[in-house]
Amino acid sequence: MTHSIRRLLPAAVALAGFALFAGTLAPGTVFGDPTEYTLVPHLWGILHPPGYAFMTLLVKLWQTSIPIGALACRTNLLSAARPSSPPCPSSPPPPTSGNVPCSTLPLDHW
Repeated sequence: MTHSIRRLLPAAVALAGFALFAGTLAPGTVFGDPTEYTLVPHLWGILHPPGYAFMTLLVKLWQTSIPIGALACRTNLLSAARPSSPPCPSSPPPPTSGNVPCSTLPLDHW
């Protein structure tokens, strides 16, 4: 594989995943908690316990920054955008201390 194809392949897979998710989204409100998750961030409210503060802030930011379509459609679009995006960079793995991973231990070790 050439270097340019390797760089474009993750973007193409993410775009295909987004298209698949977006094509199956509910165009409006649905029964149950999804309606609550749509409306409460718009009103700067608090969801039922435990509250889901990060989700409320994320949905409110998304609803404000994407001014296209109905409120429920925009919120449902967030559900399509996140799984198709690449994961957040993680911290490097901790240095090994010589411990053996559990998966390499024989079953009779336990």
